[in-house]
Amino acid sequence: MTSESCESIRGRLLGLLAGEIGGEEEDWLRSHLAECTPCARELQTLQTTLAALPEAAKTTPPPEVRERILAYAREAPGVAHAGQSVRSQRWQWVAVAGIVAALLTGLGIGVALQPEVDPTAPAPTFVASDVMTGETRTLADYRGEVVLLNIWATWCGPCAVEMPSMERLHRQLGREGLRVVAVSVDETGPEHVSNWVREHGLTFDVLQDRSRRIEWQFQTTGVPETIVIDREGNIVERQIGPTLWDSPTQIARFRELLGTE
Repeated sequence: MTSESCESIRGRLLGLLAGEIGGEEEDWLRSHLAECTPCARELQTLQTTLAALPEAAKTTPPPEVRERILAYAREAPGVAHAGQSVRSQRWQWVAVAGIVAALLTGLGIGVALQPEVDPTAPAPTFVASDVMTGETRTLADYRGEVVLLNIWATWCGPCAVEMPSMERLHRQLGREGLRVVAVSVDETGPEHVSNWVREHGLTFDVLQDRSRRIEWQFQTTGVPETIVIDREGNIVERQIGPTLWDSPTQIARFRELLGTE
């Protein structure tokens, strides 16, 4: 299957799970999912996310959940991508939001919360390769520093959207001790990821874990997902979906962790 087919399928996973797709189209989609591991993992992630939503509340999902659901829709063909102007595609975003909101209502989805992260829990170690140098890196290489650990992939539209703010954050607070580390879970060769990094002008550490073991280690729900680790190596924050990392609130939060405010 082509990458275009994968993009199309990721944009139709919600419809598939909601039972809105059937017949030959469903057979074709499930045939693709049986052959394509990345798409199958996306379906499993979405299925797990929806299954975990409680029935107690029937209100609008909180921002972090809404971002996770909308991330799938953003990758659908015709919706604003990282290389397009989000402003010029605003009407498409409104349409997508409406469709997803209607689907959420139809499924009876209420408020879902990410399992609480124990602020004293040590972050698990990981092993990944620097896409620019080929060197092996682990969490131990960043011991004693505040780390923004971002788990992402080149095919993820929302990942590309938040990367510029991560680069600005790196340039602003890197000298104060903040380490921005983005670990790609692309299963392609490192050349593909390193080319993507050059095209987007990223200067912070970009690593790759082709085994995708890091997703299991940090119990992520998908990409992008970001974990903030303090100087003692403890997880202090988890962000599901993209965010604006150089906002005044985020800058203040990181300076508090760095002790430079």
